[in-house]
Amino acid sequence: MSFAKKYAFCLAPLLGSFGFLSYFLIFAKYPAFRDLPVLNFFLVLVSVALAIVGLRSVRGANWKRKAIHSLGLLLSLGCAAMLFFYVFGISYQMPEPTTETLALESAPDFSLTDANGQIVPLASFRGKKVVLSFFRGFW
Repeated sequence: MSFAKKYAFCLAPLLGSFGFLSYFLIFAKYPAFRDLPVLNFFLVLVSVALAIVGLRSVRGANWKRKAIHSLGLLLSLGCAAMLFFYVFGISYQMPEPTTETLALESAPDFSLTDANGQIVPLASFRGKKVVLSFFRGFW
């Protein structure tokens, strides 16, 4: 029995988990990989295939071995499903722009203090792309 078949029950979920988590930790930072994460899809699909090969290799084995390999397949399928659901489901559910937001050409000018206590007016960023993020802090 080959190494991959023998240890598929743990290799497949690890590979699937890496494919799923690396999307958020590494690849989501880069638009080319964030919009269509081909490498992540490849990793989770290979993990599912590896788990299926491992499960097929334990035909005739005891029930514990079959159960462990089945659990590995379920974990791999779960990682693949979560990645596909997030990429094609949740991330595309952004609200459409309203007529009010489309009518705005620029944000009204205002000033806020930065982390160093300096007053920074929005006008100082004219001609540059700016993302304003307002959130409630927990301090």
